[in-house]
Amino acid sequence: MEKKSKGSILEIWSKYPIYRDIQISTILTSFFNWSSFIAMLFLLGEITNSGIELGVLWALSGLSPLIFTAFLGVYLDRWNKKRSIIYSDFLRSLAFLLFLFIPFTEGFISVFIFFISRFFTGLLGSFNSTAKQVVIPQIVQKEDLVVANSYSYMITSTVRLSGAAVGGVIVSFFGINIAYLLTALSCLFSSFLIARHNWNEGSINKNDSIKKNFWKELSSGLAFARNNLYVKMILISSITIGTIIGSYNLMLERYSSVVYAEQEYYLSLLYISEGITSVLIGYIVAKKNLIFKKKWKYGVMYVATGLAWILFSFSTNIIQGILSLILFGLFSALIVPFERFTMQNVVPDYLRGKVFSLWGTLTAVAIQAGALITGFIIDFFGIQAVNQITGSFHLLFGLIFTIIFAFNLNKSQTISSTKREGTEIQ
Repeated sequence: MEKKSKGSILEIWSKYPIYRDIQISTILTSFFNWSSFIAMLFLLGEITNSGIELGVLWALSGLSPLIFTAFLGVYLDRWNKKRSIIYSDFLRSLAFLLFLFIPFTEGFISVFIFFISRFFTGLLGSFNSTAKQVVIPQIVQKEDLVVANSYSYMITSTVRLSGAAVGGVIVSFFGINIAYLLTALSCLFSSFLIARHNWNEGSINKNDSIKKNFWKELSSGLAFARNNLYVKMILISSITIGTIIGSYNLMLERYSSVVYAEQEYYLSLLYISEGITSVLIGYIVAKKNLIFKKKWKYGVMYVATGLAWILFSFSTNIIQGILSLILFGLFSALIVPFERFTMQNVVPDYLRGKVFSLWGTLTAVAIQAGALITGFIIDFFGIQAVNQITGSFHLLFGLIFTIIFAFNLNKSQTISSTKREGTEIQ
């Protein structure tokens, strides 16, 4: 296990002020995004007349941005990253403000504004998130990447743990219009926060054969992802874990209310157990800057994550459920820094936008697919089968990952043989 640079989050923030402000802007916008998300659910119920209308509008307005996000990676590699972050935040604030006009309209107009607003907030949010991920290797030194990625995951887990509660309070006490206004202001503040900084973004690919040819640029990113073993495995992982995440919320609700049949607060206990574990493990990984040198060990972590999710299906009371989710959070928190560190180091600068956009899109689509198939699995095979089926796919992936790296089946390609400009990892 490799141990490199160590540092507290304050030390990392002090050393990398650009990274600090990116994290602060992410925390701020993420918290208020929760309030706007909850507000959307209330608003959607008001402007639709049936369950079918509600479901179709929610699905189309949510899935449509995912389709386009994969293509935006081409432009992210072409454009200045700082401007991409600033402009996407600014435009996102305008998109959130559009929601304020819906109460003054009715019928088709209100539905149209809702669709346009959610489409652009989703599209710009995905673009903004990818742009921030892409610049991390440009503003954080290699020896601190594991620490930075671990703290990022810890922050994400903290926001996920408390964001819904904060969002619910904002909507309940101040109303949906204030929720949208605060979210818009948070995006606007984020754009000004990043605008204060400058950093070296490196060189852009000058290959004339693909310059300004959208489809060739897009295919170059896909070809790299297909031919690079490490990227390909992480992209497959995003699909298998995405299906689990897609079923996660529904399964926790079903088990707390149907299987355990206990108090309503038990659902909160399930969320807290996994969330706190992720935060604590993320903090430990960051403090020790730990990464396994033998990559097959991460295959074991993938297997253990799938097993933990399957184990949850056999729980019959809240204690068993909490223990299963603690294991699930533990192994997940060990994997995420490795995946981010690997992707940041093996993907060349001029392809990073395309590959990272593909990564984010695959994850998001898998989450939607996981949520969709959960209902079908419950109807045809029962509640327990959801965890067992989705967990088995992730477990199988982990076994394949372990075999490939434990028996050196990747001899023709190592991480150190795939370089981004001036960077290698061993």
